[in-house]
Amino acid sequence: EITLTEIYVGDVWLLGGQSNMDGVAYIADSARLFTPKPYLRSFSLSETEWEPVTLDPHRNHLSPHPYMNAYVTPMKTLFRTRCVGPGCFFAEEMYRRSAVPQGVIPCALGGSSLAQWNPDAVLRGEENLYTIAVDRLRLCGGRIKGIFWYQGCAETGPDASAIFVDNMKRMVAAFRDAAENPALPFVQVQIYRYFCASPADDYNWSHLRELQRTLADHIPYLDTVHTSCYTMADGIHLDGKSQKKLAIQAAESMYHLCFDPLGHYSRPAPVLLSASHSPTACHDSNTLAVRFGNLHGTLRSEGAPIGFALSSRPDSIDLRHIFRIDLMEDTAYLRHEIPEAEIEDMYLSYLFGNGTCGNITDGEGRPIPAFGPIRVSKLMTE
Repeated sequence: EITLTEIYVGDVWLLGGQSNMDGVAYIADSARLFTPKPYLRSFSLSETEWEPVTLDPHRNHLSPHPYMNAYVTPMKTLFRTRCVGPGCFFAEEMYRRSAVPQGVIPCALGGSSLAQWNPDAVLRGEENLYTIAVDRLRLCGGRIKGIFWYQGCAETGPDASAIFVDNMKRMVAAFRDAAENPALPFVQVQIYRYFCASPADDYNWSHLRELQRTLADHIPYLDTVHTSCYTMADGIHLDGKSQKKLAIQAAESMYHLCFDPLGHYSRPAPVLLSASHSPTACHDSNTLAVRFGNLHGTLRSEGAPIGFALSSRPDSIDLRHIFRIDLMEDTAYLRHEIPEAEIEDMYLSYLFGNGTCGNITDGEGRPIPAFGPIRVSKLMTE
């Protein structure tokens, strides 16, 4: 006679990436944001049980894998006041949308690069984060509904960013093969900024965000959610409230990919559509109209809209060119003093580098994407 208890039928998600998924937000600031529930379960890092999802599902110091143990930092092991990521909030929102139990398989590790997620390790008979994640996937039956991914800070160097798209294509394809689902939904997070970075790194971070923004052009069944107006717990990690907002946005994108492709109850994340001259929008011939799609309601901001910049070069910005931003429906109208004959040769960006702030969202608070610098003439032809 065999007795089985706590049997759940629902959806399972793999959580991957680096520290913002692993969790570095403060527990003290997040404790009231989430309460464990019996129908939200996490596969333990000790690989012995399914346990209730908590604010900290990534207890990597419990992992039996030597590779994981070698990279778990003493701070993460001992300093347990900072361990909140988006995983618990994502599971909670997916339950709210689908009304079925939710399971997560935490696999992220702070500081990890795509080199550590390289699926070629399987061919070499080596252990890395990809092989560990696939092992954990198989221990849970080998089937997942989708992957929620937050990584990219480690790819901001010129060498890493040059192979970022190819590495992501290879890794996503390998995960889909392992899960035996060539259309496995994949929702990634566009990285925010590193406040303490040198100004010399600004272009590198913007370039990586641009690669992430356009990754869906290279990988089907993928959506990218954005962080361009969230708040931070330190110079590089989101705080608990922002992690929850991000998770809700990611859950909507995942729900759309998995259950609602026609968009009856959900939308993918906001996207940049095009730019055009707008001589009448603000009664000024020197106005650039920038349109966005996939919006709930209209564009809005808390206070005066900020974040856009124009420059004559793609590797820097000049904040002096745009003196006013007006938001109307799905369009941001950028008023500037650049002659119309020259504007198409300029480069437009939103949230360039690590020292720029943005505050523009749709009506549900979903941030617009960071982008650029992109030549204005290119945006006018899209």
